[in-house]
Amino acid sequence: MGVIGVVSATVATIWNLPFNLGFDHALVRFTGRVVKTMPIRVAHAMLFEAGLIVLLIPFVAWYLGISLWAALMMDISIVAFYLVYAFVFNIAYDRAFPLPQLKAKSRAAGRALPA
Repeated sequence: MGVIGVVSATVATIWNLPFNLGFDHALVRFTGRVVKTMPIRVAHAMLFEAGLIVLLIPFVAWYLGISLWAALMMDISIVAFYLVYAFVFNIAYDRAFPLPQLKAKSRAAGRALPA
């Protein structure tokens, strides 16, 4: 299972950049801003994990010699853990590294950055 772990971590790392760029661009296009409300954060985490499932399940099934359904069922607990992890990580990241324009607006208004 070490190979699956290394491939999964590598794919997740590579998937992170295009997914987040695409999500933020879509968010700006549809809402005009990049501030994420709690429902948007939930959707962000779920879509990220859904993308990973689409990318990883075929590899896992092939590597283990099992069906796609069996690979998905094996992956459910891992997906549940990383769904929560991705949700919390992205909240922490957005607070630690806010966009410069959002940071400036927040300081000008004398308030903390939104969650």
